[in-house]
Amino acid sequence: MGKLVSIIVPVYNVEKYLDRCIESLIGQTYPEIEIILVDDKSPDSSGAMCDKWAEGHAGISVVHKEVNEGLGLARNTGLEHVKGDYILFVDSDDYVEKDLCRKAVDRLEESGADICYFGHKKDYGDHITESDLSFLKKEYTGDKIITDFLSNTLGQAENESGAPRIGMSAWRILYRAEVIKENNLRFCSEREYLNEDLFFRIKLVQCISKVAVIHENLYYYCYNGASLTTRYRKDRFEASKRMYEKLCEETAVFDSDEIRRRCERAFMNNLMVCVRQEVKFSREPGVSAGERLREICSDEVVQKVLASYPLGKLPVQPRMFYRSVKSGRIAFLKILVKLKG
Repeated sequence: MGKLVSIIVPVYNVEKYLDRCIESLIGQTYPEIEIILVDDKSPDSSGAMCDKWAEGHAGISVVHKEVNEGLGLARNTGLEHVKGDYILFVDSDDYVEKDLCRKAVDRLEESGADICYFGHKKDYGDHITESDLSFLKKEYTGDKIITDFLSNTLGQAENESGAPRIGMSAWRILYRAEVIKENNLRFCSEREYLNEDLFFRIKLVQCISKVAVIHENLYYYCYNGASLTTRYRKDRFEASKRMYEKLCEETAVFDSDEIRRRCERAFMNNLMVCVRQEVKFSREPGVSAGERLREICSDEVVQKVLASYPLGKLPVQPRMFYRSVKSGRIAFLKILVKLKG
């Protein structure tokens, strides 16, 4: 008998995608797995579908939550039921390569690492894109776990655009279960802080001594147009500020100017999303996008971060954007957002 992999799958409103997800898990070439489906009080048929899968497969169990609490807390519920030596998180509208578990377990076993990081493909329905993993080292140990692995997760360097180079999502990693259990690692709520994964990663890296990497894209992230960053959220800006404050608190232990700068960039990334959403989606009666944008641009935290950050080192497009926010050029901001599409 090999070591057991516990796969936690939070389930909510995914009746269109759930079968595909579970089929990719039961089809793993690594046989020693258990699948824990956490029904987060889904209003569609997802919960019943979970029960049907469990009836036909001894390795599948279902936990039905009485209250919908979101992705992060659903994962915590799953953690209470794991029996395995390794833990994998999979989102229920995604799917994985059949060799993911085998390759990740083998990599952890031969390296002695605490976690194994792997890449992903993005499935848009009509085409699939690959992640570039060429910059990743084979392993990260000692201080490099913070200075290289974590820092590139928090935010971009000053001269970089696009997304942070190392993804923060919890599903990008196979974890040794003992690391999570012995350190009582749990997720916060994305409803309070926008992102449950980033704070989990910050706690995680303080508990490990080695990260192993697989330079393959083994996970399929499916873009269906309904992600948390594409839906309008009235309180997103306030949540972004809460997230930034918590980021500063959680990373203070590292006493690193580079980490502080990356946290500023993380806040700026969320700021950009807030501005774009106000331009594109705001339909609140009596409040125009222009008024909301003026409130955001004049906010004390925004002005403080943008005054501190070396905007001149940014690539051209983000530099124009953040300088427009700093100076309150609302009309130009709207133009930039519309040009970006």
